[in-house]
Amino acid sequence: MALGRFRLGSAIPSLLTIFVEDTQLTSQALNSDGTPRRPMNAFMIFARRRRPQVSAANQTMRTGDISKILSKEWNSMDMVNSSDRGVSS
Repeated sequence: MALGRFRLGSAIPSLLTIFVEDTQLTSQALNSDGTPRRPMNAFMIFARRRRPQVSAANQTMRTGDISKILSKEWNSMDMVNSSDRGVSS
């Protein structure tokens, strides 16, 4: 695969899927008075994306225990490289 060459047809669907998923993860809902909610912080976006995978692997665990696992994963990640966390900077 050459650096200056890529197949447009194969790249577009995956890029579109990533954009749609990220838009859904970061979209804002409105409060009852119609004002926008505060945006989710990076950990909340990470947890929202990762929670289904952790829950599927640990189906008998309670929500609090899954949150502890997510917290440990988040804290063990490299703080310098935010792309590892699934959050663009």
